[in-house]
Amino acid sequence: MTPSEYKVKPGDTLSAIARHHHVTVDDIAHVNGIKDVNRIRVGQSLRIPVKSTPAAPSAPMAPPPARTLPPLPSSVRPRTHRVRLSETLPQIAQRYGLSASELAKANGLADPRLLWVGQELNIPPASAAPPPASAPPHPANETAPTSAQSSPPKASSPPSANAIREVAFRVTGSFEGGKASTYQTKDKGIVSYGKHQATLASGTLGTIITQYVQQSSSEAAKGLARYKDKISKKDTSLRTDATFKKLLLEAATDPLMSTIQDSVFAQNYWPTAEQSAKKDKLKTPLALIMYYDTNIQGGLSSVREKTLAALKGKSYTEAEFLSEFNHQRKARLTRLAKDARDEGNEDHARMLEGSRSRVTALQTLVDAKDFQLRGDPHGMLTLNDHKVRGLGSSSATASSSSGSSASSSAKGPSGNQRTLTGSVGTGGHNADADVRLVQTLLNAHRLPPRTMLPVNGRVDPQLVGAITEFQRSMGMQNPDGRVDPGGGTFKALCAGRGASVTSKQPNPWDVSLPIGPSGGGNSAPAHGPTSSTQGHTATLAKLAKAARQRFKLKNLGACARGVSELLQAAGYTYAGSRPRVADGIIKNQAYDYSTGTWVSGTTTGYYVSSRSAIGEGGRVVPGKQKSAAANVSAKFFAHTLRMLGFADCTKCLPGNGKSGAVAPESVKALRALPDGAVIVFGPALNRSVQKTGGHYTVGGHGHAGHVGVLVHEGEEALVVADGLLAKGGVRYTVESCLSNYAWAIGFVPTTAGKALTAKDQPKSSLL
Repeated sequence: MTPSEYKVKPGDTLSAIARHHHVTVDDIAHVNGIKDVNRIRVGQSLRIPVKSTPAAPSAPMAPPPARTLPPLPSSVRPRTHRVRLSETLPQIAQRYGLSASELAKANGLADPRLLWVGQELNIPPASAAPPPASAPPHPANETAPTSAQSSPPKASSPPSANAIREVAFRVTGSFEGGKASTYQTKDKGIVSYGKHQATLASGTLGTIITQYVQQSSSEAAKGLARYKDKISKKDTSLRTDATFKKLLLEAATDPLMSTIQDSVFAQNYWPTAEQSAKKDKLKTPLALIMYYDTNIQGGLSSVREKTLAALKGKSYTEAEFLSEFNHQRKARLTRLAKDARDEGNEDHARMLEGSRSRVTALQTLVDAKDFQLRGDPHGMLTLNDHKVRGLGSSSATASSSSGSSASSSAKGPSGNQRTLTGSVGTGGHNADADVRLVQTLLNAHRLPPRTMLPVNGRVDPQLVGAITEFQRSMGMQNPDGRVDPGGGTFKALCAGRGASVTSKQPNPWDVSLPIGPSGGGNSAPAHGPTSSTQGHTATLAKLAKAARQRFKLKNLGACARGVSELLQAAGYTYAGSRPRVADGIIKNQAYDYSTGTWVSGTTTGYYVSSRSAIGEGGRVVPGKQKSAAANVSAKFFAHTLRMLGFADCTKCLPGNGKSGAVAPESVKALRALPDGAVIVFGPALNRSVQKTGGHYTVGGHGHAGHVGVLVHEGEEALVVADGLLAKGGVRYTVESCLSNYAWAIGFVPTTAGKALTAKDQPKSSLL
């Protein structure tokens, strides 16, 4: 090959450049000495290998043999090997004079076909077992390993820089909003947008928008292109420009926008944090993430200087350094808040004071000595009220199966080598070949009546939904809609673990422990939802009868109380009283379908009873906001229903949430439920408000939702709670509820009424 030159442009990825020049990512990486194929920078000059043109064949050419890697440099055998594109375990093993089984055993690989690009393999000493007779004892031109290299291989490799960076994105995202659509205008950034809160004032938001406009042909991109001059001038009028905001929120629904946000921050903010941590001789993933989070918010250089000055002449551990760093960072935020208040900028002062909570959350990890970010037994880190996936093994419960079972079930759609070069899905690298691989693997798990995903290399809502659905079937606490190289989701896809995805919606409240006395028929329902809408006939009849007695009553907004009374009338009690929302929230953890996250049971949501309480600019008239903690909010009633032995027999059906049209499929699914079924709805998006600074504005998913018992009356499917009638005598129906609430899940009882006490509550979260 003879190389040509290519200069990296905004929005370029190595895979896109490779496709354009008809070479592989590995070819470009090898020629340019690139270690991380996900990191290139704008303006970087790349040498592109160009294959010489062969003579025209007289007959169709056979596929070329697998490319053999060049001989390694002489001296000593390396202790590790980083997997390259298209490599297989047998190829790597042969290169080091080993058998594939020896190399697999040294690295604990249950499935020798399960490799990913960038994976580090431990290379055992050749003396561990005699190599095959046909292979030389060592690679050509290499000497035997030294005694230092003859030690047993490590059980696992340290986390890669990419893995740490992705955790950093999740951690910072939990502080900044975590969504591509997060939008606010209350600080000095003029407009802050996206999962990392890129600001217009810093120029980062301008970079993101420019790349999006260049790469997307969407209407949102066309609209944003018209703001080019204002963006470049950092025009403060954009703070109140409703059209600009609308276009950004529309762009946020495009997976490309999420990818660009990650790419820009990986290039603009991560390297500085990485270099600074190295300069300060910090080595742990937690230190890297603390530096990155500080760099995102601003003041990394200042906080480092203050920390080093405070510790000058002292002997300290990394934990002591990080604790002092957090102390100095919090002191800086306090000073900035005071300055902002002195300048009369109360909103900015409160935001700065509020942001100290992120420092507290990071200090909690320091105090717990979780420097490797392993998290809890499920691999989750707890940051204030949020849980995010850390670096713990398998990130979820997906890879908890034994090696033997994984090996026997790791057939996948084919026996071919499966190599994933980068992440796929929400915020992923989304290279064409990787996306096609994930689509193919997902299809192997989709049983009728689920339709097959098109294998087209495109990331769209259908693919992200399929990934999320599969992750829930694995038992993942907080599905992120992304498949990462070497991650639990990819391993489960290849190994055949995770429930086959059918029309059943995997249930995040599945209880493995019996709820009642053994043998009493009080075990939790099987992993739901049920395959039909059949329920316990007698209990359904009791619920329907109690609901019919409320036909003439008004619904006064106490729907959770109303349904708990109906449950009590059907024979369900908890601790001698009617079962409440809080009774089913185990260890203060509530799953919110609105955001796909677990939240604290004391998390407060805000809303208004009527749209008339919302004034100009979406602000709530002072004093008109209401609040409800998760442990009393109707949209969390599903926890209690599961504990009582109800099974969800629909998937999470989309509603509208803003009094608009709804999908006919959702209406049909709820209408098909029997009388006495319980339906959980939530939230009402046009009445949900959030606290921003010192006031409340429309937005978020904090509304308490709704819950009711279904009764069919003539052509109507009615939803009854504390009453049936809305303002003006209008009845609550399936259609009106779906229109006003964002989603719905239908439940049916599977047993007769139960009298439970605190001892019957599961000992662990209903996950």
